Amino acid sequence: MAVIFLVILAILAVSILRDATVLVHHGSHMLAKAVPGLEEHQQNLIHKVARDLFSVIVIVILFYLLTPFIVLMPGIGASLAAAIPLILAAVVIILLYDAGRLLYEEIAKSVEKVTDKVASMVEESEKSKK
Repeated sequence: MAVIFLVILAILAVSILRDATVLVHHGSHMLAKAVPGLEEHQQNLIHKVARDLFSVIVIVILFYLLTPFIVLMPGIGASLAAAIPLILAAVVIILLYDAGRLLYEEIAKSVEKVTDKVASMVEESEKSKK
């Protein structure tokens, strides 16, 4: 009876994850379209960051849901329960680092464009004063 329950629960979980992934994709697409003036690579950036953040949320939720069942495994349950948080922490750090790196690079490009514009305006104003 417990096996049937776990199979049904796994099927439901996969269905929920699939639907949530579609929602995140459409939500990030709508967000990208709502911001005027975004180029295509910036829209792709929004999709990547949203996907990374969604993955982190799913990993954390699955960890807290599955840990009690992993501990119950005879022989290796305690060892897995000790190792899995470390592995998942590394994966979460990598995903968050990737999302942060993507955002940082895009912000740095935008700031550089703005500073170049300001610098050219200052140079033009100095030339016109002479």
